[in-house]
Amino acid sequence: MVRSRLGNAWSKVRVPFTMSLPSAFSLGFGVLATSISSGGLNWPLMGLGVATVAASGTLPYFLSEPKNEIHRSAVFDATVHPVTKSLGDLMQNLSEAAPQDIATRLTEAAQQLIGASSICAFFELDEEDRRTLKRVMVAPNDRADIAPTTFTGEDDKGAFLVHLTQSPTGRAKYVGDIKKDSDRDRIWMANGHRTALFVPVHAGSRPHGLLVIQSTKPGDIPAPALKSPNPDVPYLKFYGISYLLGLSRVIQPTLGKSDPDLPNPRHNGKTPRPSEP
Repeated sequence: MVRSRLGNAWSKVRVPFTMSLPSAFSLGFGVLATSISSGGLNWPLMGLGVATVAASGTLPYFLSEPKNEIHRSAVFDATVHPVTKSLGDLMQNLSEAAPQDIATRLTEAAQQLIGASSICAFFELDEEDRRTLKRVMVAPNDRADIAPTTFTGEDDKGAFLVHLTQSPTGRAKYVGDIKKDSDRDRIWMANGHRTALFVPVHAGSRPHGLLVIQSTKPGDIPAPALKSPNPDVPYLKFYGISYLLGLSRVIQPTLGKSDPDLPNPRHNGKTPRPSEP
């Protein structure tokens, strides 16, 4: 009987678990290569990334509607696997992919997880003024004007977004219906949108920005799983995307600063002639 129950449990997680492995391993190898090239293994960072991406493809199956979850898993896997590979190549100087391109693909994926009635905006903290959020990307792209280009801590709504971004817990803020939310006077909502999810973008403990997902239809964004030991389980895919966004922002300032005494992997350890790229 025990063996039968274990078999039934495995049959439920086998497909989502195995589908999540390519993304998890791609990210793991990318971070591993970067850690080695920088002189040490950052095991906590690598472990967190692999665990987040793997869990993002597995755990929500237990708590979401199957039809919605199948769609979200398809979107997540189609985006995250190639993005993690791009990040790994980027870390090793094997790719010319721009972090902005990666941010665009991830923001679009977060919007597609919800559907046509939604928007997703990625705001980044200003490096010089950590009380200012600047718009990086809005999906779909033809609705970019729906989101302000800048939020500052000087006004209530900007201060609230900055507070969410810099929260040490890094937890998402869910708004089921803005008309019923106690913080409705402080929360920025795009015109005509009623439900939202605000996901901090961190790399380790350092905040880098905020992912804002909103929809015109309450119920489009899943509510926290209050009966679960981890109420944030429905948001693991969004956490996975926010983790990759944070990683892409960490990589960005280091591009083009390779040690001249180290061989460039693009040249297979050989010193390039002046005509070589």
